[in-house]
Amino acid sequence: EEPVDIMGEKYSSITFYFDRLTGNDIEAIEDELQDQQKYVLTPEISSAFQCVLAAKAAGIPSDEIRRLPAPDYLKIKNKARDFLIKAG
Repeated sequence: EEPVDIMGEKYSSITFYFDRLTGNDIEAIEDELQDQQKYVLTPEISSAFQCVLAAKAAGIPSDEIRRLPAPDYLKIKNKARDFLIKAG
């Protein structure tokens, strides 16, 4: 696969540390989305929530994940969804 550009750096892989997230991180995600006038009732089905969750787990801005090609974006958000469902 082609490396992707994130903030001027080329990445061939990104590590997502979902298990390191805290309750504070989850609330910060909710606050960030509310600031954007995006309201989430169910994180497990919200692409916006999953995108920000993945970004926090990887330590990169969520806008960078949104800019990725759709196949990469979908793989990443689905990993976040799987984490949410498993954590449950």
